[in-house]
Amino acid sequence: MRRILLVNPDTDSDVKAFREFFAPMLRFLDRRAYMAPLPLATLAALTPDDWEVEIWDEPVHGLVNYATNLKSYELVGVTGYMSQIRGARRVADFFRRQGVRTVAGGPGVSGTPEFLRDAFDSLIVGEAEEIWQPFLRDVKAGSPRKEYRLIAKPDLSKAPPPRWDILAGDMKHYMAGGVQTSRGCPFDCEFCQVSFLNGRGD
Repeated sequence: MRRILLVNPDTDSDVKAFREFFAPMLRFLDRRAYMAPLPLATLAALTPDDWEVEIWDEPVHGLVNYATNLKSYELVGVTGYMSQIRGARRVADFFRRQGVRTVAGGPGVSGTPEFLRDAFDSLIVGEAEEIWQPFLRDVKAGSPRKEYRLIAKPDLSKAPPPRWDILAGDMKHYMAGGVQTSRGCPFDCEFCQVSFLNGRGD
């Protein structure tokens, strides 16, 4: 069976405000991270059954490196916000040095794909629901494209439930989980990309 690893990279160390805001709460509640990685659990649910999916959340499991007890993978997928771009590049470099194919998606990629084109074998720009399975078929055929784009917004009523079972043993390390009922935002603040990337909301 083909094996895929989905990685949520750690936030850049220089994003101090985020870390300092949550650090006292995490210590008090004996948690390692604020939010369970809903995007990766959703991506795992979109993955066909002929792939074995594992999730590695660096804030919980630690940074990926040569001391990390990992299996061999055919594909490594990385998500992230802008604050995780540096971590995403680090993860991609680690696996590409081992000859593993890499793909990146998420808001950081969709908002600024030019920052990651040179670091990954493929990029997914936009929502993954209608792109992920065609991309995996291309990987199996040995001919994945450099970039996949979806401009239209997916119908969330057709999205499968997230694969929380993969993270069941780690849920005790999170302060919160997520339930997705819609995407987007009805506002259009000039400092925010949410309405551009995800639409105005359902």
